[in-house]
Amino acid sequence: MNFPLLKIAIVLSGLTFLGCSTERVRPQKTVLHPVVSKVATSRMNEGARKINRMTPIFYGKNVIVGNGIDGISSVNSWGRTQWQTVITNGVEASSVLQGSTLYVPANDGFIYKLNADDGKIIGQVRTGSENLGELSLSGDGKTLYAQNSLGSVFSINVDTLKINWTFSRSDSQPSTIRGTSKVTWHKNRVYFGISDGTLLALDASAGQVIWEKSLNRNKKFRDIDASPLIEGDKIYVSAYDEMVYCLDLIGQILWQANYGGYGAPSLFENLLIVPSNQSQVVALDKSTGNLKWSFKTKSIPTEVKAIKGYGVFGDSAGPLYLLDLRQGKEISNFEPGRGIFSSPAVSADHDLVAFVSGEAVLYVTQIRREIKD
Repeated sequence: MNFPLLKIAIVLSGLTFLGCSTERVRPQKTVLHPVVSKVATSRMNEGARKINRMTPIFYGKNVIVGNGIDGISSVNSWGRTQWQTVITNGVEASSVLQGSTLYVPANDGFIYKLNADDGKIIGQVRTGSENLGELSLSGDGKTLYAQNSLGSVFSINVDTLKINWTFSRSDSQPSTIRGTSKVTWHKNRVYFGISDGTLLALDASAGQVIWEKSLNRNKKFRDIDASPLIEGDKIYVSAYDEMVYCLDLIGQILWQANYGGYGAPSLFENLLIVPSNQSQVVALDKSTGNLKWSFKTKSIPTEVKAIKGYGVFGDSAGPLYLLDLRQGKEISNFEPGRGIFSSPAVSADHDLVAFVSGEAVLYVTQIRREIKD
């Protein structure tokens, strides 16, 4: 993605270097440099505070961003709105892009199919409740999977938006955290967590239960809202009992560790990077669950995304952090104010990071080197 302001900064930096080639090289530091900031909603948040937590999507030279107030929009590299689609009660959960088609899980009980170039609605399908889980696609890209706020899971044809099957079960859990798990597709099975602390595996073609495993027995909140992560023959999932679990593909627990929470784990080399509700990010040996390092945050961290050997993530009561993932050391941070619930997005060329602040402001930042003060 080309951002004109960045080009100017790079050229000026080069000219300065050439003009001072005989001077002592000054020490530099790595920073998160803001490139674009744009309010992602057309009106102020009224009444109860809404959660702005959709992960932005890089699309060509634009960034697509939703908010929990009034819809979704596309912003260009100059910070100008290219299009805006108004959706009642907004968009909290993360959308999925397939080519130039955008599938959007909305808070009004519908999933929308949009043209990513102009934001026009192509079609919609009703799920009957707020769609708070990130959408996902099957391996062949022909099927869309979603979970609504009632814990119902849907298999949807991407072309016709007809529902192939629906899975639902009665939920006896009286207290639950706002949010639902992403449905993860793997080798014709789908894996997801629900609010009573159960992890399920279903046949992706028919929606039949293959196995289920009760993980979280917390007396108050049992939610498994974090997306299951699958690598090889192992499933990694985080639960609201502040535990992270490693299971095999038949649902047997291989190890568990006393970290975990709302955000999904991620992998970096041989490390499992876990955002914990204990106000920290930890790195565990992915084979054993042994702790390698921990990093203290102000509050609840988002999912950690890897970029150029670093890890980038938000803090619900703090800044966007940049960490050395091998050592767990802070490299830099960027403070937008009001915290971050949005898991950051990394551009395809691993040059830019986009996120939405708690105040529904879209920020695009670049990792760059600057001369130390």
